[in-house]
Amino acid sequence: MSKGLGKIALEKGLVPTSTLVHELGVTKEAIFYYREKNLIPFVMVGKRYYYDLKKVIESLGK
Repeated sequence: MSKGLGKIALEKGLVPTSTLVHELGVTKEAIFYYREKNLIPFVMVGKRYYYDLKKVIESLGK
């Protein structure tokens, strides 16, 4: 039985948008904006986005 791609992303240390919102203390809309403007790195798995929290923080200079 194979694992879902979302589970693999989580096992690799990637976090979903909801976790990123919580960790950064910003709105979902802010994350969408950062992603649209390529200000933060992300991976799309199916229709979902995942982020490497450490790399996002570095990208935003926090």
